Amino acid sequence: MTRSGQKEASVEVQGPPWLFLRQMPRDGSVEGSLEIEVFGDFMKASEQEKDDRSSLRVLVQHNMQQIVQNTMESETVSHVDATVKVVGSCFTEIDSYASAVDLVVEVPDLDSSVVPTMLYDFARRAPSLDVVVNDMTETYVDVTFRSARGRIFFDVPNSPARKSARAISSLIKKHPQAAAVTRIFRSILYQMKFIDNKGSFTPHAATIMTLAFLDQYYSKPYASTNLMTILCEFFVFYTGFPYDKCSISLPCGDPTKLFPPKEHLDDQLSVIDPSIPGNVAASTSQPKLRMMIATFSSVILSIKKWGDSRHVSRGKSLLFNIIATKDLWSRYYVLKGLPIPSHLKVEEKTFTLPTCPPNSKPAPEEEDALPNASEAFEA
Repeated sequence: MTRSGQKEASVEVQGPPWLFLRQMPRDGSVEGSLEIEVFGDFMKASEQEKDDRSSLRVLVQHNMQQIVQNTMESETVSHVDATVKVVGSCFTEIDSYASAVDLVVEVPDLDSSVVPTMLYDFARRAPSLDVVVNDMTETYVDVTFRSARGRIFFDVPNSPARKSARAISSLIKKHPQAAAVTRIFRSILYQMKFIDNKGSFTPHAATIMTLAFLDQYYSKPYASTNLMTILCEFFVFYTGFPYDKCSISLPCGDPTKLFPPKEHLDDQLSVIDPSIPGNVAASTSQPKLRMMIATFSSVILSIKKWGDSRHVSRGKSLLFNIIATKDLWSRYYVLKGLPIPSHLKVEEKTFTLPTCPPNSKPAPEEEDALPNASEAFEA
């Protein structure tokens, strides 16, 4: 490694970046609940990142209104309203700086057959809007605008995603500890690759698991308000949970329906959102579920061992024993307003826009068509 590389890496060996940023002790003397709060602040989106997300929503609203109007107007329909709403974790404010903002384009009397075409039309406009397309399917387009990453999809007004976001937002107000627990839970799931781009587990499912736990936990007389205790109890609960017999449901006012008899019998993990059909935990396999439970057990041991030790013998902070820090150091440099060192940069995959919408086929070439200039030259 070069001297500059050594200098870049020297900061990263000094403990967790969330404590280093605050210039707080990293020897285990910081109280566990305080560190959990500090970690939550570290993971939040900055004001600039929030502004970029808002700008992306405005940009999508303006362009999707034009696209929807051009696509769906007819002799009998002269005007079609398209309204872009923020849903998901960016609406409920349990997002992190890395969260994609979910934007649902709500259109009355939506014809699902034209959705791929409208998404494709937006993707074609993207370069002229300084928007980068990361991925696209028949149902959504994934984009980046400045520091904001977004996922755009279509639905009817008062969509299931919006109903779900409102319900979760209300529950988070009821359980303010949910944001801190969810951010740590998701961080562990991401670093263990339980949440990935293949849909094997979803951040939404993690949120529901947190809220369901807190709803039943605070119905008990022994419930604590200490964040470290709550975090430990959360992982204890889901280590011993009967995944083969019960589903986990978003709280809806009835405590008896938090963990109903299992609905999705073919899936190892069943998570229910009453507003959204199907299993929102997607297709978690048996090996992944076993690994997840083993990870929960390891987290419990780490928390209890740390809590039972005197701080002089701990040597490390609570979360430094639970959360891998390597991928979070780039966040430290962003918050400090410094360039991200080359060894911490993640190479972005490039996406090539297809020549036609995902649900259509290219027009067949005519046999007697003249060759284009490059083909004629090669011939």
